[in-house]
Parts: sequence; structure tokens; C-alpha cells
Amino acid sequence: MTMKGGQAKTTLAINLAARIAKARRDVLLIDSDIQANVTTTFQRDHHCNLANVILGKVSDFEFIQLDRHLAFLPSGGEAMVEASSYLNYTRFKDSLFK
Repeated sequence: MTMKGGQAKTTLAINLAARIAKARRDVLLIDSDIQANVTTTFQRDHHCNLANVILGKVSDFEFIQLDRHLAFLPSGGEAMVEASSYLNYTRFKDSLFK
């Protein structure tokens, strides 16, 4: 998988999630992209987003239920940079003390 933009990764993820949900299978779509294109597509900006979950800024959260079988966790947008740094620091710290 490439990190390059314009490769239809977001479109593919949204369409696969929708198709699986239409088949009555439960799907959780998580937007982890700093550009937050999935979040923009669903026009959802919510305080309970992936960045805030990673950073521990929300203790009790619920996914946004788009329909009966499709739930969604929005990206934190630019806050994903801080969340990524936190995860990398935590992994580094854990590796030092093994």
C-alpha cells in the first residue's frame, strides 16, 4: 500500500465498508488519516475522534453509528500528528525497558 495521495484508498475503504454493511455485517470504519477525508465525506467532526482516543482525552466514547451495521470513528485531523508522536514515543520507551 502506498502513502501517495490520489490512489483511491479512501474511496475503496468507504465502498468496502458500505458494501459489507449492506450485507448485514457489522463494520467499524476508522479514519486514521491526517487529511481526514473519510471524516469529511461523512461530514462528521466530533470531539470523540481517533486522536483524542489515542491521547486519552476522552475516557468514555461511542462510535458514530451511520446506520444499523456501519459505525465510524472520525480522524482527529491535524491532531493525528500528536497522536502518532505519542504512539512512537510509547513504543520507543517500552523497547528501552524490556
